[in-house]
Amino acid sequence: MVLSSKIAASNGYKTSLISPPDPTIQEQFDKLLFEGDDDARKLPLTILRADETDEIETAAKRMNALIIAVDNEQTLDNSVVDFFFDNISPDSLKRVVLMSRHLNGAKMGFFVETSKKVANSEVWANTKASNSMYRATEEYLKKKINEKTPATELTIIRAGTLKGGGWGEGKSNPAHLSDYFYELTKKDIITWQLLFDCESSGVLLSKGDVCEGAGATAILTASSPKVHKGDSSRGGVAGAMVQSLRMEQSGLGEFGVETAESRLAPSNDEWDQLFRAA
Repeated sequence: MVLSSKIAASNGYKTSLISPPDPTIQEQFDKLLFEGDDDARKLPLTILRADETDEIETAAKRMNALIIAVDNEQTLDNSVVDFFFDNISPDSLKRVVLMSRHLNGAKMGFFVETSKKVANSEVWANTKASNSMYRATEEYLKKKINEKTPATELTIIRAGTLKGGGWGEGKSNPAHLSDYFYELTKKDIITWQLLFDCESSGVLLSKGDVCEGAGATAILTASSPKVHKGDSSRGGVAGAMVQSLRMEQSGLGEFGVETAESRLAPSNDEWDQLFRAA
């Protein structure tokens, strides 16, 4: 959610990011967005605490697009979705973009679930419970749009195992999170998350829910910085959510995000090509 907001603001969208009221989390958000990056503080990006309901209601009434992104295999509670749709102006809201997961089950199963337990807890294993949770969220959001804002287009961006998200070596992707991200995720002398952003920041985009998991190689690839099936870069997922706002006829579509070899995230022109080719 933090990365999506920074990419949106970097693309010129006046952006509001809803933060939990916990001061510790607010401090982390601030560091992830702005540490070591004075230019980022000039972006049209406002952080609103979740308990600032009046300010959030005001922002919702003038909102043209809503991006719902949750990183940690949780979904937004239905009551939060209700809050937004109770305050949204039906004539203003044009797009809703939801971050979901690859749910088709291809190349999942025992090896992927084992890799989640022993190699990387952030591996997307598509268990029965998590699959049901994401499907229920998608259906509830479609229901609310049909009830409240039937002219609004919905785009679903599907992710696998999320990797990376920082700006890479030498700030090569300045719209991404600051180097503080690597401090948060560091487990060794050199964090593999940084290596991933330096090697695998490219994107493959597929229409529908067709992307596969890592299958029998899951334990070997769970924390690999290389390009592998089953992986999605955080920058690619967040970028796809933001870039879908620019695409005509992209609403009501589903797009799966996979990785490709590159130290740079796609440019706007490259995103146009990715969506057209999907």
